[in-house]
Amino acid sequence: GIEVEKVVPCPCEDCKDSDDPTLFYYKKLMTWILRGNNPIRCNESQEDININFILGHIGINMSKVSHINREGIFMLKDEIPHTNQLKIFFSYSKKDKELRDKIDGFLATLKNNHNIETWHDRQIIPGEIWDDKIKSELHDANIVLCLVSSDFLNTKYIMDEELPIMLEREKEGLTRVIPVILRPCPWEDTILAKFQALLGKDKPLTLYDDQDVAFMEIYNGLKRVIET
Repeated sequence: GIEVEKVVPCPCEDCKDSDDPTLFYYKKLMTWILRGNNPIRCNESQEDININFILGHIGINMSKVSHINREGIFMLKDEIPHTNQLKIFFSYSKKDKELRDKIDGFLATLKNNHNIETWHDRQIIPGEIWDDKIKSELHDANIVLCLVSSDFLNTKYIMDEELPIMLEREKEGLTRVIPVILRPCPWEDTILAKFQALLGKDKPLTLYDDQDVAFMEIYNGLKRVIET
């Protein structure tokens, strides 16, 4: 009847040689990674410690982890069948759903020819925990397409939840973040300005006289990324 909880000692300078280091619950560390909550504060040193650094000291290399479930159980990339399938995650405002559908539809040939799967939140099925599912799919994505508009920039969930995860994974070389500018907006005053955008920065999609031309540019841009 004894309940057991795994704990992980903090590896910071104050804790690593201490008899009483700060201890983190392993399951919570995995949950925070899944939610994109990184780093966390050590109670001893009051330093912010990267969770990947903490887990690395117990032999878990997060760059080799393909998936973490809600119980904190992870699967290594080498433990799953290698299908060479690429996953593209759509990060977008629900007000831009129509444009997202058009872009996704235009990518059909690319998806068929290159074994690509696209995912967006409308694919969540009844009974799934939507927050966990979105973050799980975001962690699995090879490419994140940010469909940028004023509504995108004003969506709190995107800015507070999705963006930190995609930026952390991009920093670790696990995903590529690609903005697609849908409508004129001050996106260049955000962190996304450091990424090269499809369609460039001067002509958002909705300013094209023929939107099929814009969709074709998006198609060709993604094709170059995938084949490089």
